[in-house]
Amino acid sequence: MDVVRSKNDVPIRLTEERWFHITEEHSEMAGYYFEVLETVEEPEAIYEGTTGECIAVKEIEKGKSLSLHFVSGSTPLRGAQSYVAEGKVQR
Repeated sequence: MDVVRSKNDVPIRLTEERWFHITEEHSEMAGYYFEVLETVEEPEAIYEGTTGECIAVKEIEKGKSLSLHFVSGSTPLRGAQSYVAEGKVQR
């Protein structure tokens, strides 16, 4: 598991389980692990999703961008948790 800080200085986790889910659903993401972390830390744009998640976008090469959904949530036992939930490459 890696943890990076968002533009708002919030720690965002990328767990093995989430990375496996992302690459199983979007196999084109398999070679972009470090780019995913960089996109959370230094996105070119951040949008609010329809369910309150943040969507970070960053161009990784000409005509190709990463789009990542990360969420913040909390549970009574674990407290606040923020993590990368989904990602895909867009052309």
